[in-house]
Amino acid sequence: MKVLITESKMKDIIKSNFGLDLTGKIHMVTNKWELPEEFDKIIGERMLNLYLNRFGPMYWFETKKGLFLAQDRGKQNDGWNIADHLDFGLSELDFMRILGIEYLGLSMDDLINLYMEE
Repeated sequence: MKVLITESKMKDIIKSNFGLDLTGKIHMVTNKWELPEEFDKIIGERMLNLYLNRFGPMYWFETKKGLFLAQDRGKQNDGWNIADHLDFGLSELDFMRILGIEYLGLSMDDLINLYMEE
């Protein structure tokens, strides 16, 4: 049997069962000024612009474990590139483990679509 879960219900399930609420904690980066200072040491303005122009926007996440920067680089380039403020790279699954929701089977795209406020 399939069950349809709305976005608001999914947020409620994640919050009540996993203690995670990313509402207002995912931010889009489209230029240098939108990138938190914590990431200035790992990515310079030229590289940031190169990545933004080539792959599109980046997103930074505020979590209990710190800040994380992510960008979808496409399937040809191994998908999502995710790093913490020390430039330690993570897989999508490792990031979901840090958030404590790896068992839900959500993707980065799902998280962004669910929580990103424009």
